Amino acid sequence: MLKLLIGLLGIMSISAFSKVSHETVQTCNLDKMKWVGIPFDKNGRFQSNCKPQILYSWIDSPETINQTDMKWPFRRKSAIFFHRTPLATSIYGTFSYRVKLKANVKYKLVEWNTAHYKCLYPEREKRNTVYVNQDKNGFSEYVLCSHGPVESWSFGLNGHLNEMKREYNLIKRLGPLNVDGFLNPNKSKYRCRSCFQGYTINDARNDGSESTILKSMDLMKHIVGTKQGRVYDLMRNRTYKSGANLDQHFKTNLKLLFHK
Repeated sequence: MLKLLIGLLGIMSISAFSKVSHETVQTCNLDKMKWVGIPFDKNGRFQSNCKPQILYSWIDSPETINQTDMKWPFRRKSAIFFHRTPLATSIYGTFSYRVKLKANVKYKLVEWNTAHYKCLYPEREKRNTVYVNQDKNGFSEYVLCSHGPVESWSFGLNGHLNEMKREYNLIKRLGPLNVDGFLNPNKSKYRCRSCFQGYTINDARNDGSESTILKSMDLMKHIVGTKQGRVYDLMRNRTYKSGANLDQHFKTNLKLLFHK
């Protein structure tokens, strides 16, 4: 049964990666990328047509966000960790925000647990680079050192909530595997039977259970209802709550299963 689910997952994922956006034709053969930190393939080679443009990060609560600061997420002098699916790193917090990367950013594959060192030094590279961490067990994450690679970011928007719902429903339907290869299911290091996504990590901040994820989704729904959410457009130095510019934030050159 598990093999059947994984097979279905692969078929769905390959199909999703082959979708075309209105902006750019971009296809990605997920079979070559499986269980790897895209846009790098199994051999560590860069694949330009597999660049994720949307990333997500989790924080303790929405109250943490300074809503008047355009560059609030990137004020930290340390590394900022992200993943390419809405729910993948929900074990790090209770509330998430969404980032859209510039189309011309660079991606650099680095040894596991070394990306954060890049943020300690003032090299020009980090101003336009996304660092991809990937360990031998399949755990992958994306690290930013500044706002340089970012086109826009947002919190508390219905489009983000819908992306969370889509991933949740896919996991419910296909079993406790991340729908985008967050972890290698053949490795046991991070396995967690009580966790909704089937894994945990050493520095997890919650139990990773289905009920905890549902509470986070309810919190996002509440913030959406309060109309606090908005897009922070760093290219134009403006914020939006509706209209074409908000829609632009939700477009991506590489559509995954949970993107509209």
